This record gives sequence, structure tokens and C-alpha cells, in this order.
Amino acid sequence: MVLLSDERGIDPVWRGDGKEIAFVRDNAVWSVAVTGSAGAPTFGSPERLFEGVRRAPSAVGQSQGLAVSRDGSRFFLVQGVEQPDTNVIHVMTPPVQRPR
Repeated sequence: MVLLSDERGIDPVWRGDGKEIAFVRDNAVWSVAVTGSAGAPTFGSPERLFEGVRRAPSAVGQSQGLAVSRDGSRFFLVQGVEQPDTNVIHVMTPPVQRPR
């Protein structure tokens, strides 16, 4: 096992081409560059890519909240949504499948 950061991060994910590991820490997405061969990888220092990540308060611990495209140009984040009023219940229905 290799320690990539002195601080705790969550949702680690490999970039599709194996050149980077991205993770969430302190409401930001961070990246660690990976170089070398599969037998002897070398890891760079963590770099903050962008901030503004809002984790959902009831996020499931086993769910993956971060994904990155193969080339590292796009990120997908599951984020919490601010509710306008605690007395309001929001119900979402699944999309309707239309026959073809």
C-alpha cells in the first residue's frame, strides 16, 4: 500500500488511462499523477484541481461519488442539493420508458 496524501481523502478513482488518481478532500477534487510501469509506479504530489464539491449529507458510504474520463478532461460528481425548506418533501419519479 502507498500513502498518496498526509490527509484523508474519499472516493479515490483511477483515470481511465492509468496516468492519474483523483479523489475528494476538503470539498475539492485532488489529483495525483502516476508514472512508470505497472511493476514500479511512481506517484506525484497531490494537486488541487477545483473546489466546490458538496457531499450529500446522507451519502451512502459504499457508493462511488467521483468518476473521471479516460483522458482526464471530464469529471462526474454526485453532489448534495440544498433543500429550500425542511418541511418540504421532494419526490422524484423514475423516467417513463416509452415503447419503441
